[in-house]
Amino acid sequence: MRGLSAAAVFGVGLLVAGCAQLGFGDDAGGQGGAPEVRAVPTVLVVDSSGSMAEDDAPGLRIDAAKQAATALMSELPEGTEAALVTYGANTDDRPESQAASCEDITVLRSLSPVESDTGDEGDGAVQDQIDGLSPGGFTPIGRALKVAADEFAGAGIDGEKAIVLISDGEDTCGDPTPCEAAREIKQSQPDVVISTIGFKSDVEELACVSRETGGLYLTADNVDQLVSRVVAAQNAPAGADALTPTGRSGIELGQHFNDIRSAHSDFPEQSAGVVDGEYTVIHWVDCDWVFDSDGYLVEIRDTHGSTIDGLGVGNTTADFRRIYGEPVETSAESSGQGTVEVYTASQEAGTAWKVTSDGSDKVTTVVLCSCLPGTGGKKFRAGSTGSDLSQAQLPAWAQDAGTTSVEILRPVDSAGRVQPGFTVDPSPMVQCEANGKYADGPARSAVEPGTVNCSTISAAAATECWPDETGYNALCMFDDLETLRRISSPRVLTGQPVDEQYDPVPLFVTTRDGDFCSYRFGGGNSGMEVDGKTYVTRVYCDGKLALLDTEGGVFSRSGDGIVAMGTRDVENMFPVEIETVYFLGTA
Repeated sequence: MRGLSAAAVFGVGLLVAGCAQLGFGDDAGGQGGAPEVRAVPTVLVVDSSGSMAEDDAPGLRIDAAKQAATALMSELPEGTEAALVTYGANTDDRPESQAASCEDITVLRSLSPVESDTGDEGDGAVQDQIDGLSPGGFTPIGRALKVAADEFAGAGIDGEKAIVLISDGEDTCGDPTPCEAAREIKQSQPDVVISTIGFKSDVEELACVSRETGGLYLTADNVDQLVSRVVAAQNAPAGADALTPTGRSGIELGQHFNDIRSAHSDFPEQSAGVVDGEYTVIHWVDCDWVFDSDGYLVEIRDTHGSTIDGLGVGNTTADFRRIYGEPVETSAESSGQGTVEVYTASQEAGTAWKVTSDGSDKVTTVVLCSCLPGTGGKKFRAGSTGSDLSQAQLPAWAQDAGTTSVEILRPVDSAGRVQPGFTVDPSPMVQCEANGKYADGPARSAVEPGTVNCSTISAAAATECWPDETGYNALCMFDDLETLRRISSPRVLTGQPVDEQYDPVPLFVTTRDGDFCSYRFGGGNSGMEVDGKTYVTRVYCDGKLALLDTEGGVFSRSGDGIVAMGTRDVENMFPVEIETVYFLGTA
């Protein structure tokens, strides 16, 4: 895929068209305004896990969540059926508390009509419970969503129903995962729409929940944004066509074209795009969607619409400053008649509003882009796995593999989010060592920075792991090439980066005879005497086959492809032809 030059991407002269003008209607305070709450049955789910004790909202995260909960409950129209659920408030996040904490889900307010006077006995009691929330436990998001949906079950309420979830990280319990829970809820209660807010975080599984149920996925970097966006999240239909801090219409910056096309069959083919330099612009639903040369969405252009906070074309830059603070970058517009200002959209996601104004300070275009200065540029989400070796630091024997297939698996993206085609084992998580480390040596099987060898008190020490975006978990690859297992710690995990002085080694290989083999650095390696010579066995296969680490290493290029020396009887050594070699990396 080809497309627009970096300079042209942000030039207003190439803004072919923009998102359609939003009309939120009476429910949202008028055309161009931010959405307001609607009189639809609503369950608010509030994260009270241990990480909500972080003091960066500013103030405690839990205090920001309390303000948001109070704001939403107080703004619901009188008589609206509403419920309030929390998790993690009655336990702690010590490893021995996990089983109990993953069941720590409390219904603070059962589904019932709200009263205009929150001082009445019922709602006043709920406010006291909100004020008394204290963070402590694990994060059972999937289970909490099912509890929230159960509030609707059997209530005999027709029409749309809303669940709004506030969380500062991803699920740490599983069974079900948030995406699995969302699918189950949508199947049993099609009218339920779940919107999610990643507070101080950008979590793929929260975006997945919203995609699965037709809700909004929003992020919030501070208390003011959280209070504002919990209201917007409750009115998902009004915000469906607005630019959120990470995307629009259920499509997120960082998604790959193939994934967008598979989810939206009417999204145009690549050939329909306008090509210029390294970028491609595709026009769809009155918006311009900009993809980079790798096929990832890096920009959404909006010349007529609004952000989820109600700002857009026709506003002034003073309006943007009032909502988003001072711009992080300012430059002259290409014609010299106006300015281009960059405002933070989501610090965690690395996204920004790029706002162009004319000479009178009136906003003429708003662009959402993966271009927030100081964040490292684009963040990939839900991208496809691939075998592009252009960036891989492969050993010489794998660079010219002949008839042997060399694959790079990318089970997670650069932020530690699970990619399509891979699943997370829902069984209880493995706990890390007391010191919180999941890596105590160089990662040698990585072909790109990001992977680390896992070192825990369990057999998972032989697997390959990636840190996830929460900083408290690691996602570890297991032998079926599809399943990841989550390893957690109550402390922030630390690990070693890839040690580039070593050549990476494949974590898995298959032989032409159909054996599946796993590479192991430790925890099971042993000396093996074959033909009177001792070898360290690092690769174990099906059918009692072992591949030996000879003087030249385990693998080498020979004949038509890659070979290794193996043994089945610990007496004879013979060449083994390799069918496929699997390295691991990050998207």
